[in-house]
Amino acid sequence: MECRRYKRRLNQEALAAVAYRIDDIGTDGGITVSPFPLQQGAAKVAAASRIEHVQLRPDSTREQWIAQIGEFVHVGLAAATRATVSLEIEVRDRHGNMIERRRS
Repeated sequence: MECRRYKRRLNQEALAAVAYRIDDIGTDGGITVSPFPLQQGAAKVAAASRIEHVQLRPDSTREQWIAQIGEFVHVGLAAATRATVSLEIEVRDRHGNMIERRRS
């Protein structure tokens, strides 16, 4: 695994370096992640070298993100919830008639 942060679109040279590393270590493929689309030459290298490009929206966070992977768009969301606990006890006789109900 290798991580780098680029401030612009990945070019052909950058993807060729990733493709070389894939071949060098003998792995099945690679993934690049960026808020930018690949430059045209880089996209050709990626297609020929088993490199999948994931394009995240620039405003993505760890909790909320939108990523385009190929033709599909994936969404990650986080939600905050509040749980409350309550207890209800019903006492019934053998005929099903309620004798007592307690709530807390």
